[in-house]
Amino acid sequence: MQKILNRIEKIHILYIVIFLFSLSFISYGNTLGNSLFFDDEDFIYKNIYVQKFSIVDIFTHNLIAGAGKISNYYRPVLSIIYSIIYSISMDNGMLYHLAGIILHAGTGTALFLLLKKMFSSTGIALISSVIFIIHPINTEAVAYASGINDPLSSLFMISTIIISLGNNKYKKIISAFLFTIALLSRETAIITPALIFIIFLFETKSIKETFIKTKSIIPLIIIALLYFLLRLTILNFQNTLNFFPVATAYSTNIIFRVLTFFSIIPEYIALIFFPKTLNIEREVPVVISYFSKISFFIIIMLIGIFDLCLKYFNKYPVFLFSFLWFFITISPTMGIIPINGIMYEHFLYLSSIGIFLPFSFCFITVLKKISNKSAILITFLLLIFLIGLIIRTINRNNDWNNPITFYTQTIKINSNSARLHNNLAMAFAENKQNKEAIKEYKEAIRINDIYAETHFNLANSYVGINDLKNAEAEYKKALEINPLFLRGYTNLVSLYKYQKRNKDKEEIIKYVNKIAEKNKEILPFIKYLKGL
Repeated sequence: MQKILNRIEKIHILYIVIFLFSLSFISYGNTLGNSLFFDDEDFIYKNIYVQKFSIVDIFTHNLIAGAGKISNYYRPVLSIIYSIIYSISMDNGMLYHLAGIILHAGTGTALFLLLKKMFSSTGIALISSVIFIIHPINTEAVAYASGINDPLSSLFMISTIIISLGNNKYKKIISAFLFTIALLSRETAIITPALIFIIFLFETKSIKETFIKTKSIIPLIIIALLYFLLRLTILNFQNTLNFFPVATAYSTNIIFRVLTFFSIIPEYIALIFFPKTLNIEREVPVVISYFSKISFFIIIMLIGIFDLCLKYFNKYPVFLFSFLWFFITISPTMGIIPINGIMYEHFLYLSSIGIFLPFSFCFITVLKKISNKSAILITFLLLIFLIGLIIRTINRNNDWNNPITFYTQTIKINSNSARLHNNLAMAFAENKQNKEAIKEYKEAIRINDIYAETHFNLANSYVGINDLKNAEAEYKKALEINPLFLRGYTNLVSLYKYQKRNKDKEEIIKYVNKIAEKNKEILPFIKYLKGL
């Protein structure tokens, strides 16, 4: 077995790169026929800045401003990539998914180069990068067009790290450029200097020497600070430090957020080892107590693991490095800054390396110490495991084929999400399946009846089956919830016009006139209504 390991070490890097890219296409090739949906609407095919390739607007507005919306996200490099693809294929999903596959393969390759450089072991680096490329936990970041910001930013982050570890005299300029691209691809790239710090710690095994080496990345630290300052000022489109539109116990209490994060660590680990139930919409119980037994148990257990990693750091530095890598890369989602998603699979995109790496290290270490027969057996079991991961990834990709398939499959796992039922209803409506749409809109309203848009959409589906009585009722309900929901008035007036109910039409216009007395900004809308 040692001879085989020695041969692996001598494999030419080009063959490994080809192998990793091939694995990526084998695992994700079936996404090339998938369509665009969900956030793709705001990110791509209804975003005028992306469609018009408007560089100035892309760099001076939030990610979805081109769709007429406001968000905290600022990712101009991602929008530029979307613009380039849109100019070629418009809303055909193939090139977007092709870009996702290539970026993912590139990230896996960069990861291989980094780990090989750190551990001087092709075997450890190869197994880690192979699992990373084929693991189904990453489907949310690769099979979904709007998810490619993860592999995009990760590719530039790891490239920045590799360059920063080199001896080239131009490395500071190159690494600074790559780091800037990473930041403009996704905000979480700001953790890159921290990752370089733990790599320096791994190399030197000395805190003092690590801080001395950190002087070489001062330009990156300055860029990170400048970026953070810009996000708090010029590029603060909504509220950079709080993604929640309304105050809740979770959004206003950092301790509750952090305790909630630690309570879901076991579920994250379970998803990595048993990726059977994958879902984009998860119901996470929010910890709203200072005395959560589960959270404190997990924290104590993690402190114990950290202590063991420290104790054996000189002998087995890989474990402390993996532990720190996991928590640094997932730290942007810990709740220190209240983001509007508590748990998503794509949060593990880079963090999962902190699990794959020690697994690969242990596997190679065991291979060197056991008999050839035993080595052949566990290698065979590893191959079976890897094939199983590929099959699960391919199957999961099929769930992302089109909106109806995706939402239907997701609802099977989480049937109590109003958003999912509403999105499935919209997919049915777009496909002219209005009866199915009506059923899903009603379910969304039953679960959470606070959105005017849901009643408005339900009304449109009633119009689609010529049930104008119920359509009128739903338009009115939408306007009860939000009297400034202008599209509701437009469709209701159009409905009255179609039915030749001129008196009712005039009553609506009078009502809007009354509302305009306190809301002057809608005065131009009244002229539009009268013209219908």
